[in-house]
Amino acid sequence: MCPIDFEDDFLSSVPLAANHEVEDNSTEFPDDYPSSAPPVANNEDEDEGWLAEELEYLAAVPDLSELERQVFIACMGWGKEGIKTYDEIAQHFKMTIAEAGSIERDVRRRFLIQKQCFKPKRFHLAPPAEGTLSPRDGDSIKETSDVLFLAKLLEEVRATGWAESWRDQNDGHCYMAITKPESVALKGHHQLKLRTLRQILQEHGYWGLRRLIALPDGHKIELPPSHALRHPIQDGSDRLLEEHLVQCFHSWANATPPVIVPAGHVLCPVCGPMAPIIATVSSPEVTWQMMCGRAYDYTCCSGCLGVFDSRLTTMN
Repeated sequence: MCPIDFEDDFLSSVPLAANHEVEDNSTEFPDDYPSSAPPVANNEDEDEGWLAEELEYLAAVPDLSELERQVFIACMGWGKEGIKTYDEIAQHFKMTIAEAGSIERDVRRRFLIQKQCFKPKRFHLAPPAEGTLSPRDGDSIKETSDVLFLAKLLEEVRATGWAESWRDQNDGHCYMAITKPESVALKGHHQLKLRTLRQILQEHGYWGLRRLIALPDGHKIELPPSHALRHPIQDGSDRLLEEHLVQCFHSWANATPPVIVPAGHVLCPVCGPMAPIIATVSSPEVTWQMMCGRAYDYTCCSGCLGVFDSRLTTMN
């Protein structure tokens, strides 16, 4: 299990494991670099999250020119045309093969340094304060990783049946429970029913690992040995999600005395304070054979497998 660092009211994400050693700046070509581009199958449409994350690291590399970026993307096969050899890259960008190789190795070195230094995303360990109107990451409720805010909003709307959304002066997303509206919403405001909020939470990425276990589709999924879930998934059936429309969230929020999150625990909207576990997920075997395999570490609730954070750890 990877180490987890705690700080204040946040839980840091799992450290990212680099899959390549940092290469030097010599002009020698790697022994295993292909003389011609291998066939690349375009079967990654179902999971492009890894590519967006890699491009995010690449965009953060300091002083990276557009030419360097394009050469590196071509070498990595991240473009529409798949992996390119040094020879093909040299012809396309009108440079020598040695120049193409030198640019690729230099950008790879800088890319891996940036990747190892990249500040990991954090998720909230404490529920939002009373009166909080926005997800704490600034995203909309469909995109936010602040699942504690979304669940808290849903429970507030349970009593009224409706919510209203709008943008504040800083273009942030705001939400508030309201009584049943008797007129159309003000300009720039939108009205949401309770069922809509439940549907958003049911489809939230927080339950991505549960959906994957119910329908693995060739993925290899490993939980810590001898771990028993509070909300198990059996025979492809998931009662937690099937009964999502009646599921109560934050049931521990008003406990007396107040719930305290022990050190080393996370706060799940379903289970309350729980010790997190690390689940590993590997893409189907065929993706590794085709040089597009991916492996992830999921930091999740030990009771229901709600995902607090996922990090790409290995790729080929």
